[in-house]
Amino acid sequence: MCSASGFGVLGGSCISYIAYSTGKYSICKGITDPQQEQDCIYRYVGTYDTSFVCSALSNATVGSNCYYLYASRSNVDNLTECSSIPESGLRLNCTDICTFNKASDTLNASYCSALPNSGNETPVYLFLNDSAG
Repeated sequence: MCSASGFGVLGGSCISYIAYSTGKYSICKGITDPQQEQDCIYRYVGTYDTSFVCSALSNATVGSNCYYLYASRSNVDNLTECSSIPESGLRLNCTDICTFNKASDTLNASYCSALPNSGNETPVYLFLNDSAG
């Protein structure tokens, strides 16, 4: 049996591998290092039911990042996914990305009016440039 506390990084990697291979993200909770636990759970984002995966994270900021990661990975176009994000700044960024995705998927320019227009540094601009690179 893997023990994250007894083997440090290797133990956390062992638990992470078993968790992902078996589809049981709850095993990640056995990792004592918070960063490794977060990384283990993040592997599931977009693969399994994200609301359950992200809600398993105890830290609200980390949970917000989890939902945001899902939104950016999955071409989310459902605002209910964004409403799950506890942190308001990330929730707004997610909403902007969702609105942009709806506009691009439907080729409907009316969605564009709901997006911020503050020069090039909008969340959507940053997201698209990050995705393209």
